[in-house]
Amino acid sequence: MTFAFEKLLVYQKSVDFADQVCSATEQFQRGYGFLVDQINRVALSISANIAEGNGRFTKSLWSKAMFPAKTSSEGPIKGLCRPFGPEKQ
Repeated sequence: MTFAFEKLLVYQKSVDFADQVCSATEQFQRGYGFLVDQINRVALSISANIAEGNGRFTKSLWSKAMFPAKTSSEGPIKGLCRPFGPEKQ
């Protein structure tokens, strides 16, 4: 039995993204376990939030459920996109 959210392209893409992230973080050097854990949890939470939101029956409730899927990924991803160390003014 498949659930309705499994047919959504956005859900399928988020699962693929989580797989790629988890594979990529396996290559991190020892000592970065805290970062690996956070990145993996963020990647996995996107598909979980999409699945949860698909069970909402109104557009308004669905939109509110999608917001965590988007915002939960922004912080860690933005953090990875900037160089480590103090920001240069």
